[in-house]
Amino acid sequence: MMRRYKRKDQLRTDDGKMDCMELYSINQDDILGNRPPRRNADSIEARRAEVRQFIENSHSVIDIILTCLDHQLGLTPGTLSALSPLEQISETSVRLLLGQSQSSPKYDNITLGGHTDIGSITLLFNVVGGLQILPADRENKLENWLYVKPEPGHALVNIGDTLVEWTGGLLRSALHRVLTAPGEQALVGRQSVAYLVRPRNSASMQRLKGGIIPPVEEGQDDETRSVNEWAGWRARQIMLGQLKPQTRGGKSVVTPA
Repeated sequence: MMRRYKRKDQLRTDDGKMDCMELYSINQDDILGNRPPRRNADSIEARRAEVRQFIENSHSVIDIILTCLDHQLGLTPGTLSALSPLEQISETSVRLLLGQSQSSPKYDNITLGGHTDIGSITLLFNVVGGLQILPADRENKLENWLYVKPEPGHALVNIGDTLVEWTGGLLRSALHRVLTAPGEQALVGRQSVAYLVRPRNSASMQRLKGGIIPPVEEGQDDETRSVNEWAGWRARQIMLGQLKPQTRGGKSVVTPA
């Protein structure tokens, strides 16, 4: 997990260059008091109450979404929300992202490379364009990526890899990235805020049972690692080049004849 400040030029992008994204991660448990406070940048420390309110409001929205997913998946109400309660320690964070303005923009310049979110679900708030997704059935070529146009008063919801695993691949995590914003938007800095929900540290990556979630197939082992062990393993795979970021999940629901 990226902690606190990350300068640009730290991550390799899809075209082999280095990223152009600065970010600052704020740990949820630090703000809520679930663990001893950390010393953040002065501008964050001066606004702890505002950050807490943002977390609580965002979490309320997430709970509504997870309640809908419980219903659609045929799970007992509250199943998914119980895996990420505010009062239990997790690696959930608020992430502040900044892509600097471009005086001579190159519109295929990748600011942040293609990736999926490793947690369970993400809320993304931004007003400047540049975010792209790769449809599941498309080859990873420049012309196949689609811009996601920001809508005033709306937030983007991303399903993360953890939910893909929990549901046996029914839900899908979309491969997404950030390019220099198109048109005149490139002349201003692209600021965005992401609320990245991770399950409570004591949760397991074991597939959920019930509803329409397919059971583990005979001969296959169910996942037994904790969410943090699994996330660390997956992050190392990506950094070592053993796992290529790609869209995952999206299986069709198979119903008995």
